[in-house]
Amino acid sequence: MHLLALPPLVALDLWHLRRPADASLPRRQAAGALVAGALFLLVGLPAIAAAMVYPRVNWGTAPFMVGIGLAAGVVASWLGANAGAALAEFHRPAAAPHMPRWVAGTALAAVVVVTLGAALYVMRAAPPVG
Repeated sequence: MHLLALPPLVALDLWHLRRPADASLPRRQAAGALVAGALFLLVGLPAIAAAMVYPRVNWGTAPFMVGIGLAAGVVASWLGANAGAALAEFHRPAAAPHMPRWVAGTALAAVVVVTLGAALYVMRAAPPVG
């Protein structure tokens, strides 16, 4: 079930890869967090309902799950963005070199391919004997 976090994390990376120039505004950061949270709920809630006995996903519990899930996603994203900004300033040279978008895109594609390959390997591997 931990693979459920992969699609929203990739979506969040893509959001920040394609973000507009004013993406550091809290409004843009919250929008990226909502995109990731909504994708997690769209993928995760049906998978949880199909594969897990608990928590039960029904009309009585789903609205609470959605509300708390989106709120927690925005708060966690805000905390992560602030921690990342603080770490980015730590020992940063005066003029950081510019990274071309194709380098970031290639790195993201490599992470996705390796992660999917590892997931497929683990899902298709025979259980250990002995």
